[in-house]
Amino acid sequence: MTWERNGYCMSTLALKSIGWLMCRGQQVVAFSIDEEGRSGQIRASGVLPGLEMALVEEALGRSQTENDGTIARWLMKTLNQSQ
Repeated sequence: MTWERNGYCMSTLALKSIGWLMCRGQQVVAFSIDEEGRSGQIRASGVLPGLEMALVEEALGRSQTENDGTIARWLMKTLNQSQ
């Protein structure tokens, strides 16, 4: 689920854990809730190996000058190199 409020884009993921992603401009703040109900800010995805919030921020920056296809190819290449 994704929604926007007061200039913030927020998204929730319900895969192996619950997470919140908030962004404003190019700044990304991500939170995770573990199986025991503890929450905290994260700088890397616990679900998608190699996906760091800095990479998401870079993709957001690229979205100002590049099209979605170019960004998707760059992101896939970058993630594949990190494995």
